[in-house]
Amino acid sequence: MAKYLRVYQDFSGGLCENANDNMKDNQLVSAVNTEPGEKYGLKRACGTDLAFAAQLPDCGDVQAVLDYQPASGPCQSLCFTKEHLYRYDALGGEWQEITVTPAMTAPIRDYFVYADKLYWLDGTTIRVYNGSSTSEAVLDAVDPSSALQALWQRIKGSSFVEQRGKRWFYARADKSEVYVSEIGNPCAFTETNVINVNTKNADCITGLKEFSQGMLIFKEKTVHFLSGWDFAGGSDMDLTQLNVTSGTKFDKSIQTVENAVLFLGYNGVYELSWPFYSTAIAAKNISIGLISDTLRSNGTVDAYAQVWDSVYYLTVVNGQGKKEYRYYTALKSFWGEFTQEATCYSTAMRENALFLGCGNGYVLKYDNASHHYIDVSVGEPKTIPMKAVTKSFDVMGGMVRDSRIKKVLIAAKQYAAQSSKIKLRIKADYRNQQWLFNTDMDESLVYGEGGFGETFFGWQDTVTKEVTVNQKAKRLQVSFIADQAEHLDQPVMIYGVAVVYKKKRPKGSRVGVEQTEVTDWE
Repeated sequence: MAKYLRVYQDFSGGLCENANDNMKDNQLVSAVNTEPGEKYGLKRACGTDLAFAAQLPDCGDVQAVLDYQPASGPCQSLCFTKEHLYRYDALGGEWQEITVTPAMTAPIRDYFVYADKLYWLDGTTIRVYNGSSTSEAVLDAVDPSSALQALWQRIKGSSFVEQRGKRWFYARADKSEVYVSEIGNPCAFTETNVINVNTKNADCITGLKEFSQGMLIFKEKTVHFLSGWDFAGGSDMDLTQLNVTSGTKFDKSIQTVENAVLFLGYNGVYELSWPFYSTAIAAKNISIGLISDTLRSNGTVDAYAQVWDSVYYLTVVNGQGKKEYRYYTALKSFWGEFTQEATCYSTAMRENALFLGCGNGYVLKYDNASHHYIDVSVGEPKTIPMKAVTKSFDVMGGMVRDSRIKKVLIAAKQYAAQSSKIKLRIKADYRNQQWLFNTDMDESLVYGEGGFGETFFGWQDTVTKEVTVNQKAKRLQVSFIADQAEHLDQPVMIYGVAVVYKKKRPKGSRVGVEQTEVTDWE
């Protein structure tokens, strides 16, 4: 009987929560610490390394990290915890606490740099750091009226700030007002530069984001778009409520990617874009239930995101801890979960990398050359447990057609002098029948005569391993597992998997079925 081959070499669809039969062949049931590889393959997630060897003195959760250039002196690396501000001493290799006056009573919510000064908001006041000392921001007005003083007190309680052109937009987390500064001065205001974003419920503003020719104003249940520049006369100002089914309560999940804005709503990740054929902003839920199920089942309490290299990194904090998911814009697919826990993200560093603020006072960075995570409890490398699971697929394309699985072939990359070992788990049908194989991608040195009599010497870049199964099955599910602690720094690259099988006749079972005579139905 002839042998047949079924090949899977495209995993670009990423995660899917649909039933197996409704999933595309290029989608995955699970992709823990797994990301897209070469030629639509799979690879172990790139690892992290310590960005700074020193641990923060208070061992607190990092809230923000950035590089700041003062008016004079060298660039400073700053790090915020909930109630402290630190500056890194490169010569001494340690973090030094900066005295904040008055003392911080709330963690940083938002920040910006203007005129060689760092401004940050914590929901109670606006603070300023000039490179050597801190102070509270003061209203810039020659003769402020009592109404303007009252407005300034409201502005100081802002939690969100966004710059558009030469103006700064502020908003509080307990009101539906947006305060707009005067041109070129973040601390100058007039009583009329207040925009009310009213809705029928008691929903308050949860975030601001500049987009295209205007400003997106987020609430928990709605999103609004403010356009126009004429704040004095108000002739071209326009405030529009967008046609979107959810706002957000996580302002740090609002990020710009390419020509769109992504944010985490109550039922998934939304994309706001401005199609070239339309005069209105379009909204679309792009997560297809992937993130929404995580939100509903475990009770999300916080979320924050960052866009880096056209990838949307999103950490969701719930009852099960911190889990990261990634949306690859080029593939339009989600991947995750990733288990390097972060408390914040940052691209505000001079080095070209994505930085992670973490617990226990550590700052990390993603490194494509690294294949290990950092255990923030001790600051030491730890293994990245990888697991990718395909959908259950009919070997012969028919649900009742039996087949004899002769072999399973896996094509993977050989990393020169490095080992690359994974486990291959093959599960048959719906029952818990499975086979586990350890596959070693290492090959010995190749030395021999190549084409045209030339000598070939070196490592094979790509290898194909063959696993003998010789079992009957209708459906198969393949898992790629790399969780060995002894293989801490081993890269993994999988190009595809193939099944060699023989066809069998359809065969059912009479077990549990009562036999009766067949009669005509009247």
